[in-house]
Amino acid sequence: MSYVIDKQLHEQLNSLQPQLAAFPEFTPGDPSGWRRRANELYKLVNLQFPFQEGLRTVELHIPFQTQMLQARRYSPDDAFSRGVVLYVHGGGGVAGSVELYDRLVRAYAYQSNVDFISLEYGLAPETPGLTQTEQVISAISWLQANSEELGIDPERIVLMGDSGGGGIAASAALLARDREIKLAGLVMVYPMLDHRTASEVPELTPYLSVTAEEAKTAWAARLGDEIPESRLYAISPASAVNYAGLAPVYMDVGELDLFRRENLEWIHKALRAAVQVEFHLFSGVNHGFELLAPTSDAARQAFDLRSRAIKRMIA
Repeated sequence: MSYVIDKQLHEQLNSLQPQLAAFPEFTPGDPSGWRRRANELYKLVNLQFPFQEGLRTVELHIPFQTQMLQARRYSPDDAFSRGVVLYVHGGGGVAGSVELYDRLVRAYAYQSNVDFISLEYGLAPETPGLTQTEQVISAISWLQANSEELGIDPERIVLMGDSGGGGIAASAALLARDREIKLAGLVMVYPMLDHRTASEVPELTPYLSVTAEEAKTAWAARLGDEIPESRLYAISPASAVNYAGLAPVYMDVGELDLFRRENLEWIHKALRAAVQVEFHLFSGVNHGFELLAPTSDAARQAFDLRSRAIKRMIA
């Protein structure tokens, strides 16, 4: 068995090697260490994305229990519709922020010509995984309840997330279905879905940008104390038994991504439950491929497919 990395991605990774080699060390089992390392990666990512003009931004404050969640709204000057995408940033649920994702979310809003709202949810281990999911649910409910004031259609809310944020979005979509909260769609970019982290295929190890040890560290931080089996899907969506009734789903993942198997299995279960699904497996690329090489052909294709899916969901 052998793998071949995308040529354009390989060239970009080689050019960034000095910066990547200078990242803080990570010790397995230390979520704070991974947070520092991951956030340095996001700072590097921001250097790859140009600052997108032509968007209006507004800071929002969304109530959750006794606190307020911060969020940032990105509005194109001539939006495609009154639909909106609620974005849950990546970072394994232990890293990342609205600010670190600013340029990426701007790029999505500009390319799709759709309003985006980027949510500042709490990070683990300070904020447990169940609470993270409930924060997303609260944000959806608040958007619907205040839709007239916000100028959005409450039935055209798409939930989107990447990596750890994609997994939180998946759990939130399952809970939304159970609570009869309507979503227009669910967009997941190489999501982290299964706390039973897959073992690495040895031949794949040299290409991994997120390793099994890093994923296990994030999951341990998010799971915290033992929770009932019946509630596990609200943190680890691969634990779900019932996939029926989900909003239309879009998902993509790279061939060289640790999460490829759990992504394929999740999509297969959704298909068997008659969920409307669009799925793409990108050859020769790993986790976060479009973040570090945004001008590569694979990245351009991914951004285009995601934007088209969002437009279809809210049309």
